[in-house]
Amino acid sequence: IVGCFEKDGQDGFMVVNYTEPILDMTNAVTLTFKNCSQVLVYTEEGTEVKNLTEEGQLRLTLDAGQGAFVIPK
Repeated sequence: IVGCFEKDGQDGFMVVNYTEPILDMTNAVTLTFKNCSQVLVYTEEGTEVKNLTEEGQLRLTLDAGQGAFVIPK
């Protein structure tokens, strides 16, 4: 599931693996962004700046029930 948010002109995206945790499944998603080369990714492990591919893509792998908050830079 991807939720889109905006605050003071800044976009933010909440990405969640909606698989039931008891199933212990990992899923991957590729997000494509325009007009930026990096994103801030907030997870339960901490905050990380990630570079996008030349196509503006970010690939996230999330465990069942795990989420990430992504802010384009």
